[in-house]
Amino acid sequence: MDSIGTNFSTMHLKKIEELRKIASVDLSAACEQFQTYCNLYPSDYDLMFSFAKFLKDFNQTSNAIKVAMHLRDRTGNESIVLLGFIADLCRSTGDHLQAISAYRSILKLQANHISASLNLSVSLALFGDIPTAILELERSLVVNVDNSDLLLNLGNLYYLDNDFLKSKDCHIKALRNGANESLVLVNLCQTLRKLADWELLEEYEGRLSNLSVQDLQKNRIPSEAPLHCMLRCDDPLLLKDVTRAHASVLPDQIKLLSMNKGKRLRLGFVSDDLREHPVAHLLYPILKNLDKNRFETTLFWYGKGDNSKIRKLLFECVDHVHNLRHDYLSSRAEILNFNIDLLFDLKGWTINHYQTLFSLRAAPIQITFLGFAGGTQNASMDYVIADNVVAKNKEHFSESLVLMEHGFMPFGSEITVASSVFQRKDFGLPEDQIIAAVCVATDKLTHELFLTWTRCFIKVKNSCLWILSSRPEDQQQIRKIWLTQGLSLDRLHFQRKPNTRDSGFLSKQEHLARISLADLVLDSWVYNGHSSTVDAIQARVPILCCLGSNWASRTSASILKSLGLSKFTCKDRSEYEKYLYLLLSEPELLDEWTLAFKKIDLSQHFSNWMNEFQSKLENLAKNIQYSD
Repeated sequence: MDSIGTNFSTMHLKKIEELRKIASVDLSAACEQFQTYCNLYPSDYDLMFSFAKFLKDFNQTSNAIKVAMHLRDRTGNESIVLLGFIADLCRSTGDHLQAISAYRSILKLQANHISASLNLSVSLALFGDIPTAILELERSLVVNVDNSDLLLNLGNLYYLDNDFLKSKDCHIKALRNGANESLVLVNLCQTLRKLADWELLEEYEGRLSNLSVQDLQKNRIPSEAPLHCMLRCDDPLLLKDVTRAHASVLPDQIKLLSMNKGKRLRLGFVSDDLREHPVAHLLYPILKNLDKNRFETTLFWYGKGDNSKIRKLLFECVDHVHNLRHDYLSSRAEILNFNIDLLFDLKGWTINHYQTLFSLRAAPIQITFLGFAGGTQNASMDYVIADNVVAKNKEHFSESLVLMEHGFMPFGSEITVASSVFQRKDFGLPEDQIIAAVCVATDKLTHELFLTWTRCFIKVKNSCLWILSSRPEDQQQIRKIWLTQGLSLDRLHFQRKPNTRDSGFLSKQEHLARISLADLVLDSWVYNGHSSTVDAIQARVPILCCLGSNWASRTSASILKSLGLSKFTCKDRSEYEKYLYLLLSEPELLDEWTLAFKKIDLSQHFSNWMNEFQSKLENLAKNIQYSD
């Protein structure tokens, strides 16, 4: 049966060529004729398989899978070729469970099948089972030592499992062994960002930049995804080109049938971040405070969930919760059953995005919101929630802009910070020094930014730096650079967990109480803090930020502007350095900034934001053509 698809008569070939020509004019008629032709030769499994491949070639993926599965049942024997066809199609449509089953069947037939091991690990990872995916590739590498593709994918899995040193080692080995250079460099550079290995990063980023530009010039899709492009450089035009290239392979949208108008406006929110994640904390107060008489809400989640408190609160405050567990077409059909009027994508082009689902269109109006405020270049995405700060480069958006007067980034005011929860000594911090805290993830920092900080700390002795988001692996590199600048390690702090706790996990209130121990929060440049900027404001600690060029480097400025604090945004990096020195050295200036942040009326701001948000949604819904 492994010879399936190889034994073919000239007569069949001529007939299939004829049907392909018909399909270019009338696909439905061609499929019907092909089915009839197969029925004339019920025992010709090669012909049946060619029908499945025909359906795949004409984007009839679901039907192709059905025909292939039927063929598998008919033969009674397993074929690696057929199983691979089924598995690859299932994976491409997002049906990871079926793909996992098929790839495992291949490995039962041929244990040393590298392609099946690679694809099985990818499907396991997409399904959320990273540990099993790692074990699969480690097993395969025992036999296929130094295989570059296995090393590349294993490095990616180690990254997802937060084992960045192993990830770095695998990627460098993969690069030496001839793996796809640009693909390895994308992943290696992101790993080096996590490790704060900035010297090595600069070398590899230069190579990656050249490759991405070359790909765009030759109309190829760069290996560098939009998210990694945003982390690497502050170039809005390049980001637009990279995003447009990735969006170019998204499927065409499927026409929607008209639907009846509901008693309330039906809102749907799609994300895999509906768990202990910043997006969940930002979304919860919105959903809780929506007018239930005007809006009906549904959460569509996918990926791996958790048992966190915020997830429970989210699920309790909406009308419906639905788990999307199947391929994109099936997920689209499931969403359509809810008759959603406005469907929100909370991911954009971040990790585990669902751009394919939104490209197919699952609602009359689709909106990018919250987790991503940039242009998606997705032809089926209608709007993006933004403001005049993040959407400065309006020509870089394919969507229509919903410009929020009160800022694109909402934040509820219900969390009260109990300043008595912690003391500085709980985190090993000095009582008598000015503490500047860093709350953004390490991969958002750059060598240039860190050296800017060190120059200021050299000048102001009575100050220290507290990096909250670091890990032991990157701390080693950061300490090394700190020392080379002539600074003592007693002025550099990393402790995240209070001395009084065995667990490092803190509730949202405790996290804000921890931040409140600092005198100042330092924002990143190329990719600003988003939720971390909101956290600083809720903790009433002034934040030092710098206005960039890309939407991701303008987020903090947007948040401050929405609160009437634009004067605290530095216009460029030199001004950022100037004000950092002044804030560390002049207590009166720091007191002035602190007072301004403490005076913010977050409750009124959020109330204004909610009123504007709800009004704009109702205005957008006026564009929907209902059947009644």
